[in-house]
Amino acid sequence: MTTGDFAYWRGGFVPLADAKISITTHALNYGTGVFEGMVAVWDATAGQFLMFRVLDHYRRLHLSGRLLGISLERSPEDLTELTGQLLAMNPHRTDVYMRAVAYKSHEGVGVRLHDLADNFYAFSVPLNMTFQSDAITCCIASWRRYDDNVVPTRAKVTGMYVNNSLARTEAVKNGFSEALMLNQDGYVCEACGENIFIVEGDRLVTPGLEEGILPGITRDAIIQLARGELGMETVERRVSRGQLYAADECFLTGSLSGVKPVKSVDHRPIGVGGTGPVTHRLQELYLKAMYGHLPTYRHWLTSVSV
Repeated sequence: MTTGDFAYWRGGFVPLADAKISITTHALNYGTGVFEGMVAVWDATAGQFLMFRVLDHYRRLHLSGRLLGISLERSPEDLTELTGQLLAMNPHRTDVYMRAVAYKSHEGVGVRLHDLADNFYAFSVPLNMTFQSDAITCCIASWRRYDDNVVPTRAKVTGMYVNNSLARTEAVKNGFSEALMLNQDGYVCEACGENIFIVEGDRLVTPGLEEGILPGITRDAIIQLARGELGMETVERRVSRGQLYAADECFLTGSLSGVKPVKSVDHRPIGVGGTGPVTHRLQELYLKAMYGHLPTYRHWLTSVSV
């Protein structure tokens, strides 16, 4: 980040260095916030950013806020426009990551969600995205994904990412790239920041919403691309640990990772033990969609000229 960076904070654009909160802020002390992580690619030829499904992200932020009793005064459409303004103001002309957070801004202690002030901020940072990364190694985490009756799993709640952080750190310290988490019933749920797909013959399989997953926006994009471009249907159902080990291919999806191949789980090779043909094709299709090279999916993109 440079001294020229701006953030949207407390109703206006301010220098990023000035966007600070008190140590008594409720969201800092209790994790009472919801967020979205979004990406935009830089098209140097056209001199514009292409924000990927930002409106859908802000619709989900509104849902997350409703589930936690956090109000957003601006509509998803307004927030999309605001984010485009932020990208144009900032000096970076490269791929970027945008973070938007709605949170309880009350300054003081007390465990509750009611009768607290709400606020919103957004910022962006440069990002070197590698959506065609090499296949990674994974393990099943000892930490389970929390249940929907603990905290709504459809909401991206800031405080609950301690769960993901514990699992990922465990995996990395044990020599793996990523952790895969089971739900409370012992079925495959999701990775630490991505959804999970497996390939079984001529179809994709992914855990359904009833398994406690976050309904990922990249996940939805892959389901649509697989159906529309490859003629592959996606079955949403429970996936056992054994079914995961026996899959023809496995990959993860997320805003920051795109389509990430998994070559092994718990030291067991998945399929050929590398990037499978279906995964590779979906990587290519996703990248083309992000850069506007698939006209059918051009509506996923919001252009920001600078």
